[in-house]
Amino acid sequence: MLAVRQRHLSRERCLQSSGISGDVDGSSGANSSGRSPSWTPDGHVNIRRQLVRVGTELLDGPVKTKAGKRSLPLLGIVRETLEIQRDGQKILKEEAGENWVDTGLVFTTRSGRPIEPRNLARSFARIVEQNKLRPIRVHDLRHTAASLLKKLSVAPRDAMEILGHSRISVTMEIYTHGDGESREDALRKVTGLFE
Repeated sequence: MLAVRQRHLSRERCLQSSGISGDVDGSSGANSSGRSPSWTPDGHVNIRRQLVRVGTELLDGPVKTKAGKRSLPLLGIVRETLEIQRDGQKILKEEAGENWVDTGLVFTTRSGRPIEPRNLARSFARIVEQNKLRPIRVHDLRHTAASLLKKLSVAPRDAMEILGHSRISVTMEIYTHGDGESREDALRKVTGLFE
């Protein structure tokens, strides 16, 4: 049983920067678990699976909540990135030869195995530091995506579905978290009432 589950590894945090909860890869059909990038004919990605740690192993598992299981339009820039990654992975597979482990994952180590979340976090921190960005964690990208959706005036219900929140209250907690710019905008509107 364990051997069967190991063949179906998925990639957690894939495309987290798109605001999706790290359980997406661009696969079409009923399973979206980090496998070779493809999508539905109408350009949607189906999110169904995520990487879960069981003991010391990373295994394929369902998303955490019913709301996490969703279908979203695949943005062109994300689709292009997946295609570039797929092409790069073909080169890695060639270089690894018989040492390649064919997990079907989109983002892997040089030998095809899943990337350890700790290693992903370290690489991300290094990229942030090299580019002199404000230090944030990989998971903070979800919050950033939520904040951007708020700035773009995306309806909270739509943001909830994009982010895979199980309750609107979770989304509203982010949406009602004030920032300087939104406070200034609100006060300008109030000032406008008196002019």
